[in-house]
Amino acid sequence: MVTANTVIEFDFSSTSQGEIHAIGFENNNTLTSSRYFKVHGTQNYGVTNFDNYSSGTTTYVIPVGNFYTGAMDRLVFINDNDGGSGNNSLFSNVKIYEGSCNGSLSAKEVIAQLDNKEALLGTDDEGMNTIIMTPNPTSDQFSLHVNSKSTSEILISIYNTIGQKKYEARLHPGVNNFSANNMELSSGIYVVKIQSEGGKDVVKKLIVK
Repeated sequence: MVTANTVIEFDFSSTSQGEIHAIGFENNNTLTSSRYFKVHGTQNYGVTNFDNYSSGTTTYVIPVGNFYTGAMDRLVFINDNDGGSGNNSLFSNVKIYEGSCNGSLSAKEVIAQLDNKEALLGTDDEGMNTIIMTPNPTSDQFSLHVNSKSTSEILISIYNTIGQKKYEARLHPGVNNFSANNMELSSGIYVVKIQSEGGKDVVKKLIVK
């Protein structure tokens, strides 16, 4: 349960930046961007009031209850980079407490120190259509994991590097399995485009070995 007095405190470090390095509370298996506090990354996502990490190890004290409250049953860490790999996040010395803890400032005192008490929300919503493709590179079998809040039709199109469409199909929420051999995809690089009505197109690179 996140109350008006809930505070989360942690140390954060990263040696390779991805799109989203964030932490937040959740009550289901989808991502609600307004619940995640982004501290690092290139994507404009989540609550960005604390998005100021530069290098080394930085301690964050976030009065979660100032930004939202409610019944939450899980703590989620995000280390996301749809377009690449190698990014890393180290969250350590994580403490969650009500009011104050071992001499720490109370929630009221932490809130009083905030430059902005209103949530500064990013414009990107990773949770609307989150697409994870694994393994990549692949020699044949690969999967597209679709986390979608939308009930609209989701289409996948696969193109070669000169723009020729090699495959097209509908996706469903959850795991969608594919075979490069069955799609007659030879070794090389392909562009995978995922489209949904009213949603933002997702474009990924697929490498077939």
